[in-house]
Amino acid sequence: MFFDKKLPFDGTVWNIRCFAAEYRLPKAENQWNGEFMEMKQPIKETQAAANWPQRLLLAAAFGAVALLALCVSVHPILQAAALAADVTGYQAAPSPKELFCAELSENAPETVDIADAGGYPQQGELYGKVSIPGTSVECNLYYGDDNTQLHAGAGTFAGAQIPGEGGVTLIAGHTGSYFRDLESVKEGDDIVIQTKYGEYHYKVTEMFVMQADEFTQQNLDESPRESVLLYTCYPFGQLTVTPLRYMVRGEYVSGPKLVVSTGGGE
Repeated sequence: MFFDKKLPFDGTVWNIRCFAAEYRLPKAENQWNGEFMEMKQPIKETQAAANWPQRLLLAAAFGAVALLALCVSVHPILQAAALAADVTGYQAAPSPKELFCAELSENAPETVDIADAGGYPQQGELYGKVSIPGTSVECNLYYGDDNTQLHAGAGTFAGAQIPGEGGVTLIAGHTGSYFRDLESVKEGDDIVIQTKYGEYHYKVTEMFVMQADEFTQQNLDESPRESVLLYTCYPFGQLTVTPLRYMVRGEYVSGPKLVVSTGGGE
């Protein structure tokens, strides 16, 4: 209103104008500051809304760092515990020898005393039966292999062992009768010998032809484990003695271990 009155520009008016300016300036400043604050508040809210993904990423980063630090500190402890468990397990694990002995113990054959079955078989005595499933080989088994026994069935050579003694059981049969079908035997076939003191099974491992005079007592004595040899004259079907023998070998599978305590033909 001072400018409307067109007062001369002197010191008094200047002072008034200055007073007016000093009077109005705070009001204008307060008014401007108020407007600025009103405008500034939505800006801050907008900036805060725009910054929340960054804050979330920052929090996730701090969490990942903390988890990594925890893993680094715990890993040696877990590794030491695992090593201790491995050492303990290794010490507790049985050795191959112990496993082998345990397997032998579990699969150990039953032991029988032949005295409980009437004693060791005598010459010419019928003491069992021999058969090979899948073939027509099936006949009585005698102790001894002379013509009397071989006309009645198969005969066990008296210089060999009988099943269960731990050596070789040598059994003969005529090619024109009881052992004619040895030619049908295959590797893996089951040779079954039933005796008065137990049943034995042998797995066929080989078949071969040899000269009759090549097989000696030494071959029987040097056998390291129980087995069976069935043999007959070769070629098959001959009605007379030939110089060749067809042999079928079987390795022991099962059957009681024989103990000879009293009596016997040895």
